Amino acid sequence: MQTDHLLNLERETAIKPLTHQSIARMHAAESSTRRPHEHVIHPPHHDHGKADHNSLSVPQLGSEPAGKPLGSPPGGGQRPMSMSQKSLNMALALEQAQQEEQASSGCCSFLKRGGGRKTAEEERPNPDLDEGRNLPSAYEPFNTDLEGLPLEEIDTNRHKQKTFVIVSKRMGKHTIYRFTATRSLFLWGPLDVVRKGALFIATNQWFDAVVILCILINCFFLALTSQVKVAEYVFQAFYTIEMAIRVAARGFALNRHTYLRDAWNVLDFAVIIIGYVIIGME
Repeated sequence: MQTDHLLNLERETAIKPLTHQSIARMHAAESSTRRPHEHVIHPPHHDHGKADHNSLSVPQLGSEPAGKPLGSPPGGGQRPMSMSQKSLNMALALEQAQQEEQASSGCCSFLKRGGGRKTAEEERPNPDLDEGRNLPSAYEPFNTDLEGLPLEEIDTNRHKQKTFVIVSKRMGKHTIYRFTATRSLFLWGPLDVVRKGALFIATNQWFDAVVILCILINCFFLALTSQVKVAEYVFQAFYTIEMAIRVAARGFALNRHTYLRDAWNVLDFAVIIIGYVIIGME
């Protein structure tokens, strides 16, 4: 029982209705991801022209100034280093070399991982949540009160795309529909009354059924030997209304998941334009 309660709680937190606050978060997330430049961490390197203060300096033979007696203390009368000081300097130099090697290897692995960012595989959208796919069983049973309503994006890898989803039944199964969260035709946001009505109609399974039935009836009239002009005008008006509903729901062409971003909609749009051209020529 406790496991079922946790699963139900997870489903409730995964699918949430779209709100004005969630739309504002999408816009804020998009603006925050626009960083001017990304800093690249370079591995540390030595400047061979400068001496390391921790390294051990060993005088070379013949480096004493001219006229200095052999065996005199180097450095202008300073006392030579003791064995303990030399051992300490050598230990410091060895420790510094190990730290630099670790920093260099760590930086290289950091750059290989892409600077700590997600890989392309991790950022790829989940194909099981693509538009037109059936809702995965992990989200079932789906709350019927949310059918046909704008919902927050359920794919975490698509949050930067400023999209929302609608889950509605098609052929008896819950199907995913995806739309842009920007204003449709620069007029209607996702929660405006006009667009919500268009979204509800466009994602309803009976709307597609009526469109298919109208296409079949139109084909029947086209097969007749004598053309019926009134029927041609009626079908042209019906196709225009269908296009208007889909454009109001999706937007026209500027963003993802808009009307003209779908190949079938492009074909429908071309047929409607050609139909008006033929009517105008007649």
